Amino acid sequence: MYMLIFLLLIIIFIMAMNFREFLKQRYKINISRNISVYGLISLATLYLTIALGFSGIYLILELFGINVIYFKPDLINTNALDYLLNIIYFSSTTLFSIGYGDIVPIGLGKVIAIIEGLIGFLLPPAFIVTFLRPKAK
Repeated sequence: MYMLIFLLLIIIFIMAMNFREFLKQRYKINISRNISVYGLISLATLYLTIALGFSGIYLILELFGINVIYFKPDLINTNALDYLLNIIYFSSTTLFSIGYGDIVPIGLGKVIAIIEGLIGFLLPPAFIVTFLRPKAK
């Protein structure tokens, strides 16, 4: 149980540090007056880190026997790689607030999915505030 908590804390720490770096960024390579290539790359990296971080959380909980995701019956009998890709797929569709319904959260997974969805919902406004605001002179 201590190993589970330790792994979850490491994942949360990595995601928090990436988010902190995202908020600290300034304009670097301007392609227009308001949008920077560096800002777009930073946002994409942040989305990838969050999706993979939450995938890690779901995977660790599942491996420790805590059921947080329900798969449709046709997705259950898959190999380890397909299982991992299904978890990354679920995390990505949750982060982008798509949610097709073929994989659904259960139990503690509902709370985690709500947090992930909220982060995915708040990232675009954070991007706009951080990168599209006027430069201070």
